[in-house]
This record gives sequence, structure tokens and C-alpha cells, in this order.
Amino acid sequence: RVQSSWSVIDEQLREEIRISTKKTLLPAYGNFIGRFQSVPELGKHAEKYIKYETEDIEARINGLFQGSS
Repeated sequence: RVQSSWSVIDEQLREEIRISTKKTLLPAYGNFIGRFQSVPELGKHAEKYIKYETEDIEARINGLFQGSS
């Protein structure tokens, strides 16, 4: 949990890191979700196995590197 305390003070750099992370992670995660849901045995019960939607991941990324006030 060390990374939970990481913060980036420079606002522009923090936003660039978030954008880069989203560009890399969100399409890959969306691909994974799509492939998972297309498997007949698993897709019927996807909500049982998939804890986070793509929007949830994006919201988490948006909160990264803030630090605590």
C-alpha cells in the first residue's frame, strides 16, 4: 500500500500521468471485459466476476496522486 501515499505536487504533471494511465489501461480493460462477456458460460453471470466497470476504473484513476490534505 506504499503507492497509496504517493502524490504529485505539479498539477500539470499529475494530469499528464492520469491521461497516460487512462489511455493505456482503459482500452485494455474494456477489451478484457468485452472478451469475458462474450464467453457464453461466463458472460451470463459477468456481474458475479467483474467487480468494476470501466467508469469505476476511470474514477479511481482520476483520484490518483492527489495526496491527502
